[in-house]
Amino acid sequence: MLSAAAVMLLAVWVVSAGQLGPQEKRGKRIYLKGTASSGREITATLAEDSVEVPASTLACVGCHGFDGQGNQEGGAIPSNITWGELTKPYGVANSEGRVHPPYTERSMALAVSAGLDPAGNKLSSPMPRYRLSREDMADLTAYLKQLGKDPDPGLGDTTITVGTVLPSQGQFAAVGQSVRTMLEACVAEINSQGGVYNRKLELRVADGGDGSANTLGNIEQFFQGEKIFATLGAFVAGIDKETAAIAEREQTPLIGPLTLFPQTGYPLNRYVFYLQPGARDQARALVTFAKTKLDLASPKAAILYSGDPASEEAAEGAEQQAKNMGWSAVVRVKFDPRTAPSKVVADLIQNGTNLLVLLNPEPDVISLLEEAEKRQWPPRVLIPGAAASRRMLEVAAGFKGRIFFSFPIIPGQGSTGTIDFRSLAAKYNLPAQPGPSQIAAYCAFRVLIEGLQRAGRDLSREKLVATLEGLYDFDTGLMPPLSYGPNRRIGAMGAYVVTMDPEKKRLTPAGGWIPVN
Repeated sequence: MLSAAAVMLLAVWVVSAGQLGPQEKRGKRIYLKGTASSGREITATLAEDSVEVPASTLACVGCHGFDGQGNQEGGAIPSNITWGELTKPYGVANSEGRVHPPYTERSMALAVSAGLDPAGNKLSSPMPRYRLSREDMADLTAYLKQLGKDPDPGLGDTTITVGTVLPSQGQFAAVGQSVRTMLEACVAEINSQGGVYNRKLELRVADGGDGSANTLGNIEQFFQGEKIFATLGAFVAGIDKETAAIAEREQTPLIGPLTLFPQTGYPLNRYVFYLQPGARDQARALVTFAKTKLDLASPKAAILYSGDPASEEAAEGAEQQAKNMGWSAVVRVKFDPRTAPSKVVADLIQNGTNLLVLLNPEPDVISLLEEAEKRQWPPRVLIPGAAASRRMLEVAAGFKGRIFFSFPIIPGQGSTGTIDFRSLAAKYNLPAQPGPSQIAAYCAFRVLIEGLQRAGRDLSREKLVATLEGLYDFDTGLMPPLSYGPNRRIGAMGAYVVTMDPEKKRLTPAGGWIPVN
């Protein structure tokens, strides 16, 4: 059994090795974002101003940097606030001539809240004064003691360890294998070129399990147990919200997760970067397409959905977009397996409906189209690509040129810079025409590498996040240019729209890329 002293030494070693404890993690959030994990309000004022503002607008990292050494802003040079510098036993004489003894936890709290150094001197005017609770001050101080000496997990002198979570069994096993093959090829290729600033990438793959419960358990264990610097291309369908929360809690960048439900509510999760929109924004793109590309003088639209969270969220997006477009005759109709397609179609015909937005699973969509064709009623039909199937091509012969699908990614429909991918595919025996999941994995890897290269040799997770927030119109070669920002976490907002050719049994472009705001 370990002695009490040994336990204390072990705890100190774990923190010094970069594994921040719960208090340090809470303090890191305050330092980086100006917000408390508890939800308690933190406000700030400048020395000459009595107006309080949210501390998130004046977060410590903005001036003192991720390492605490200080970022020069104009003529002001913020102090080095690493704990070793603040607590030098012989005190400090700063650039303004102020002399003060070493900081203690108590004098640090006074500096943060009242703007006074340990000798009672006023700090320089650009230094804000923060109003925060005693508990939050203790958390912030705990993190300051580790600031500048908390190397991120997965970051070594010669390696960067990245991870992904992919299913190895069940209905999505083939998707998992194709994504893994793509990422392994990408890692091998970048390493053959020397890596990133002489750091080679190492890929760790966690088994996504055979269902949401198993997958979530594996992700929890993976984020906590493995030393992963960042994750990319993770298959998180069904546990989107939970995975995003884990990434935020563990402060691990998550790039290009494969999901139909990007978590984009406010406040934004700063650690997650999505490549493409989910079902809601795909439905919005379809409505925008109908408004701008189809000759419908007075559309009477019906939005059909099954009632599950995916279709309900998409239905809300489609309805709101239709209202934004000025459509007044729009109804939402719940259509599930318990509802007879014949009754639904009869009601729609009676109401004079001429435009359908179908947000149901593929079997429901097919049953409705079959009933509509039986009644020789061919409205215009808008369907997210997730419901598209070869069987649909066979049952919708009477809808030629009247059915339209949205896809966030279509092979061959991205930007023109595909030379790099074709070279990679030939070298590593990848499909010359990759599927959507492989395209997403490739693009996620390109985003990661671009972020690492721009962040430079002096790398950290936070620096990578800040760098990705500045990415604008980045061309991956296989999808529309990606842009991110402090308030934007979906790189390409919009969808491609294609139509169906039942005779040739194929999909053909109809509207190109339809952007949505």
